Amino acid sequence: MDFQMNKLAEPDDHISGLTNLTTVSEQTPGQPGEDKWRVLELIVPQEYFDDFSDFVIGLTGLGVEVITEPTPDQPTGRIRAYLLLNDEADKNMDLLTHRLSAINRATAGDGAQLMGASEMDAENWAENWKQYFTPVIAAGDLTIVPPWVDPETMPDRRVVTINPGMAFGTGHHYTTHLCLDALGEILVGPDLPGRAVLDVGCGTGILALSAARLGGRPCLGVDLDPLAIEAAMENATLNKLSDAVTFAQGGPEKVPGIYDLVLANLFLNELVRLAGMLVGLTNPGGRMVLSGLLEEQVTEVITAMEAAQATLLDSRFLEGWACLIFTR
Repeated sequence: MDFQMNKLAEPDDHISGLTNLTTVSEQTPGQPGEDKWRVLELIVPQEYFDDFSDFVIGLTGLGVEVITEPTPDQPTGRIRAYLLLNDEADKNMDLLTHRLSAINRATAGDGAQLMGASEMDAENWAENWKQYFTPVIAAGDLTIVPPWVDPETMPDRRVVTINPGMAFGTGHHYTTHLCLDALGEILVGPDLPGRAVLDVGCGTGILALSAARLGGRPCLGVDLDPLAIEAAMENATLNKLSDAVTFAQGGPEKVPGIYDLVLANLFLNELVRLAGMLVGLTNPGGRMVLSGLLEEQVTEVITAMEAAQATLLDSRFLEGWACLIFTR
């Protein structure tokens, strides 16, 4: 597919090419079946935290629940993972414990550990994360709330309701919060040439939906994970934003048009790999908000983005995590 590099695409241009992506019909996000789940509590060293989380997601087909993030002062983080107790359970458990052992061999230590395991019925799944999901106040009057909070109780706020299902993104993670603050400032500021928004790796759709709530039009979110797209589409319906935001399964290489604001809350390796593509999807004078990286990783991303002819405008930090804002 050829990108339109010399002009801002009209709204229809941003949507017309989506037939080349695998779109997912609106339906309730996938939930575990009527089975039992093994709930695992794990600690992982900082340098392997993201890679191990990716490994667990690939192994289970689900997200992981981050209990505590690793920080410069705390070199390990804790996650919660869910394994379906089916015919593959023992094999998956062996793969997981072998990966923990490999990390410990590589680090000559014992920082990667399985701290505990329990079982949970499927009907308890949806309730399990609710205790951790409270409203998130972001830049300006933007507020992220769970589905059990009535937006009408916050008449002075611009509210986005997020039901995470099995996807990543409730606004509590430091990187998501950094992105929310940045897009809130950018979309209400005077310097953006237009208001078309692209969210690469959209997860629950939290950034794309927040952009739409702040007046971004049109907005597109893409993700490789079909469960993420299902969750994002449900959240668009919850927020009555289905006409403003399109979600589609796929990567940025198939995205049509160019955008005024490109959001990418991804792992370090993906940000570096996609640097040229992210710049190419941005309208001249537009903004790119990149996060998902630790403070010590910013130099690598800045180098990749500058090589792709982007200019760093701002860098922000929160609890050891970073958010970088570029322009083209």
